[in-house]
Amino acid sequence: MVVLDDIVTTGVTLAAVSRVLTASGLSPTVAAVLAATRKRRPL
Repeated sequence: MVVLDDIVTTGVTLAAVSRVLTASGLSPTVAAVLAATRKRRPL
């Protein structure tokens, strides 16, 4: 099972999809993203 996400910011979407798939009896094996946001530095 491959999970695709367009942009990963915090990883919350990928984690939620993984939980739903696992609860449904499926096993996500790969997560792929097209872009990622930079971590913000504290002010």
